[in-house]
Order: sequence, then C-alpha cells, then structure tokens
Amino acid sequence: MASLKVVVPLLSKRMFPVENTADKSNVIGSVKLGFQFESVGQISNTLGIWYQDRDGYYYWGGGVEEVAIVDDFPMIENYNSIFTQIPIKFRKTKGAGIKVAILDSGIIEHRSLKGAVFNCIDKSESEFGYVDQIGHGTHCAGIIGARSFGLTGIAPESELYIAKVMDDNGFFSCKNVLEGLRWAIEDQHVDVINCSFGLDDNVSTELSLFLEDAEKKNVIIVAAAGENLILTDKYNGFLNPAMLKNCFAVGAINLYNSIQSFRFHPSLDIIMPNNKIVSCGKENDSFISDHGSSMSTAFLSGIISLIISYYRESENKTVNLSDIKREVNSFSYEFTNTINFSNSYQLIKCIQ
Repeated sequence: MASLKVVVPLLSKRMFPVENTADKSNVIGSVKLGFQFESVGQISNTLGIWYQDRDGYYYWGGGVEEVAIVDDFPMIENYNSIFTQIPIKFRKTKGAGIKVAILDSGIIEHRSLKGAVFNCIDKSESEFGYVDQIGHGTHCAGIIGARSFGLTGIAPESELYIAKVMDDNGFFSCKNVLEGLRWAIEDQHVDVINCSFGLDDNVSTELSLFLEDAEKKNVIIVAAAGENLILTDKYNGFLNPAMLKNCFAVGAINLYNSIQSFRFHPSLDIIMPNNKIVSCGKENDSFISDHGSSMSTAFLSGIISLIISYYRESENKTVNLSDIKREVNSFSYEFTNTINFSNSYQLIKCIQ
C-alpha cells in the first residue's frame, strides 16, 4: 500500500482503467493538484500503471507520485501544493538555494523546521538569546520554509536565517532592525528578508539609506503594511518600513465591501484575505493558526523565493525588485467584488 499525491492540475477518477485517456465513458469525477489518497492495488495496461483507492476507483499513474510517510505524523498543510495560483514553473523549484532572513521574535526547534534553519542570531539582547518566547517568528518561518512532519511551507527547500529583533515583550526598535538587516545582508548574503512587523517610531535616515543599498544589491525586502483601512487613504497608519519604495509591501483585508470605497496607499503592492493560517507553534512540535499581514508577508517571502530560484537556476538570471513586482502582479487577481475572501490562498492586485 502506498500514499500517493496528484501532481497534475486535474486528474480523472474512474470506475476502471482505460486504454485511451480521451475515453471519458467511465469518469465519475476528478481530483485536483495536491489531492492525496492511499493506493490498495494497481493494474497495468498500455498507458502504464493505474492505482486503485480504498473505494475501488482508479487513477492514472502518470498523474500521481508517491508521498513518503514519516513517523505517521498527520499532514496539517502543504502550502506549496495548494497555492495553485502560483505558476507551476515557480512552485517546482521549492525555493531551492534561496537564502531567506526572517527578522522577528526568533525561532524554536520544531520538527517541521528540521533542516530549514541555517543560522540564527539575537539582536534584541534577550536573556533567552534567539529562542522565540512569543511564537510570531516561528509561525512565519513555518509558512515560508517548513518541510516535514505535517507542514510544508511555500518554499520548502529555501534556507532560513533568523535574526531576533523583537524583544520578549513584543516590541521592535529601529536600532535592532538595522542591526538585523546588516547581519542578514552583509554577513549572511541573503536573497530575501521577511519583515512581518511595523515600526512605531519614525524610520531613521540610516535605515532608509540601508534599504536603498539593499535594493541596489538585489536583496528583496518584504514588509507587512497592516490590515484593512490602515492600507487606505482613510487613515494615515501605513506601517514602516513597508511604506518605503525599496520594499515589497503586503497587506491583508477581511471583506471587499469594507474597503472598496477607499483608495489603497500608493506604496502597497499586494493584498491577501485576512484569514487564519496554520503554521508552527512556539511549543515544541505544536501547530497554531494566526492571521494578519504578518502571515501574508511570510507567504509573499516564500513566493518571491520561488521566483528568484526559478530565474537563477533555469535562466541564469538575477531579478530585482521591479522584476519581482511585475512577476507577482502577472498572476494576481483583480480586486473586485467577485473575490472569495474565505479562500486564504490567493493574491490580489491593489488598485491605486
């Protein structure tokens, strides 16, 4: 008996195998990319192997692949498979070789992050070092790079570099953020930096200049912009450093009707539905759900890692911030009242 996963956009579910896939006479339905089932038997014909599920239905073997079962740990989510809006050419890379820094509350040891974290540092002067006392950073890390034991992130083959810049009471300072950025860019030479936070104090001139320098080095800064009306001209609450032109700014909203009469802040690049997302919890091996632009930002950091990985490996090309924005917009949905905000896994363009 094998555990199998569908690897094509749509696969027919049949009463019995056929010699020609164009024959739809015994099709009773279909399953989508990422669907998993247990095979209890198989039959071979001229098309190859056909797998039978527990209910007696058959699936063509050319549309599935075997999934390794590890310690019988239950599957929570596989974001790389279910976020089908992202073109398959990007998802297939799994972010391989891309260094992603996460400036946040630190990290804990978690089974789903085993092999994902390459280096850590504490810039918050915490008595616990880089160990996450809040869980925010660990949750974001799981969305980006989890790769085992129940959770698969958007970029499960990316390399995570953790800089703890949030103190153990949940506060950030411009000084800590600057030190975290310097470590990530100058010492670790990362490709993407996830900033799932907003600074309350004004961004210093030094930080602004540092972000300009990061853009020149083609380091992509992905920053949380906030939620709902904060993202519009209704309030002057757009977060730093997301409002700076050198960042990819990400927001989250709950309902189309609550925001449609306002204009988005000109610095905003993309939005996602503000729904709860499952990821790693701060207790060892736990999973929790959370929501907000922090989680949306982590999703975009993962997606951007996929894009960079594709162009680097397949086309030997270096992409910059403008390239990334153009690419993400090319597969994002229009912001209209037809958007289903109960679907967490979609990217929506911002109409300025």
